Formats: sequence, structure tokens, C-alpha cells
Amino acid sequence: MSWDTHVRYAAGIVIATAVVTAAAESQPQASDILYHMAEATRALHYTGTFVYHRGNQIHSLKIVHRGEVNDAEGSGEYERMTSLTGAAREVIRDGSRVVCIYADNRSVVVEKSPSTKYFPLALIGASSGIGEYYQIEVKGDDRVAGRATWNVAVRPTADDRYGYAIWIDKESKLPMRSTVVDANGRILEEIQFTSLTTHDAIPDAWLEPEFGSAGYRWFANTKPEAEAGADDAAGDTVDSDWNVSWLPAGFKMLEDHEQMVSASRVPVRHWVFSDGLAMVSVFIEQLDDVKKPLRGFSTRGAVNALGRVERKHQITVVGEVPLDTVRRIAGAVEYRDTQ
Repeated sequence: MSWDTHVRYAAGIVIATAVVTAAAESQPQASDILYHMAEATRALHYTGTFVYHRGNQIHSLKIVHRGEVNDAEGSGEYERMTSLTGAAREVIRDGSRVVCIYADNRSVVVEKSPSTKYFPLALIGASSGIGEYYQIEVKGDDRVAGRATWNVAVRPTADDRYGYAIWIDKESKLPMRSTVVDANGRILEEIQFTSLTTHDAIPDAWLEPEFGSAGYRWFANTKPEAEAGADDAAGDTVDSDWNVSWLPAGFKMLEDHEQMVSASRVPVRHWVFSDGLAMVSVFIEQLDDVKKPLRGFSTRGAVNALGRVERKHQITVVGEVPLDTVRRIAGAVEYRDTQ
């Protein structure tokens, strides 16, 4: 659960990153390009297909994205991603929830939708301070999927995070290709559009599930308010006296909430931290006598995960940062004993 939940949020960082039209500049600054790209995450309507390469896995997906409309009704973003290879899966995101449809085992998982602050690129701006932790440079011109692009390099100033390369369409300012690279320049993950079309509007029908969900088993990784009140009274929530005593410089908390594990209905504390580009999730779950604890680490592309046990609680840290950074964060999750 912890890995999949984090990856679904993290995928939105690049996939949902779209742009509005910016003023033309003959020699644009790298920070300006990224800023306008981030600003558009709430505005552009588009459809397309892209390839996601992580480790030895390659996936092709189709995306329909309706940008946020700034009107009196305050319409938020809507998005549908459908797998074109491998298992038949679909993810539909709106302003209040994320619906994950697994056609292979006929199940649906519903989670609380991450707010716009879950997409770290949206935090880039004059006051973000990202320049303290990354060096940003326009490396030159290139072409991706037949479109003229700028190649922007984002290099970390410390070895506790990864670097990025982003190819941004000069016409639409949409990121056409994005890679995550380690300290040796090795590509860990890559997302690249193979086709893209922008639209004046996205019809509701385009956001409807392609696989359907009739007869599927439904699971909710959310905690209803009424249920939450009852659980709190019974003392079944994760104790709030947990703390992370160390994070890489510039990482700030974006989210702190509880969610439910579908199978066991066990509450899990979920913290999300970001420096404006990279994201790290910390999960804290009380163990029982049945569930086997998770210890050790695993790696998938740029995402590292590490689990350990502390005071009969499962501590899991998942993030797009080097394993040494994940290991240090996990070791810094501690219980503040106020007795």
C-alpha cells in the first residue's frame, strides 16, 4: 500500500505538469521557463500518449487532462490515465478523489485526491528557494516528438537528492520529456510524450472510465468523517507524537493525514515532504500480531523505499531521492515520549 500510494501521487508531478502561454523571449531564463511551466498545471486542456521508463520496465499510457478553470464555480483539474500496455488499469483524478480501476482483478481503489500542492513543480517561483538546492540551466535546443524544445538541466547542489533534465515545448511550454538522473548521470526514470494535442475544452465523456467498473469490488483508502470520530474516541488512530528529526535542507511538509488500508482497515499516518521537485512520503502504521513487518529496502527506478519497526509501529519511507537519504530519513522518524 505505501509504495503504490506514493507512486500514484508522485506520478502526478510530471504527468500532470502542463503550462499556460508565456510571453515570448528570445533568450528565456531557465527559472522563467520552469515557472511558467509550473503555473500551467492548473490551466491546459490536452490529450496525448506517453512512455514511462523505470528501471527495466517500459509502460505506455494515454492521458486526458482538463485544466483548472478559474471561474465563479472554481472548477478544479480532472484527469484520466489509461494503460496501453501490460495489465489493464486506469486512474481518474478530480478535485476530491483518485479512483484507481484494476480491470485485471476487477477491483477499484478510491483515495483522497492530492491537492494542487501535491505537485511540487507548482511550488517553483521567486519565493520557493529552489535555487538554493539546484542549479538550473538551459542546455540548448532539441526536438521531441517533432516539437522544438528547450533542454533544461536541474542539478542538485548536494548528493542527498537527484538531478533532472526536462525538455519543454517552445510553443506550448509543456514538458515533452523528463528524466531523473543520479550523481553519475545515469538515467533512473524517463517520461516522454509520443503524441500530444491541446484543446479549447475537454468534454465530460472523455473523462469517463474506459474499462468500466460494474461488478467490481470497491475499496476506500479514505477515512469517513463519522468513522474517524468513532475511531478517535476508541483510541484507534496513529499516535500524533511521532516526529521526523531530520530532512534534507529545503524539504517542507505538504500533507499530514490518516488513511485506511483497504484489506485490514488499519489507520496509517501519511506525511508528504518536498523541496519543490523531489517528494518523500513517510508512513506510520501500528502493527498487530498478524501482519508481518516490513524491514529492509527496495528500489524501482528513482524511487527508493525502506521499512523498519519502532515501538510496535511499521515505519516506511518512500521517495524519489537516493537510498542513503531515504535511509537517513527513516532513521530520523522517532517517537516523542512526553511522559
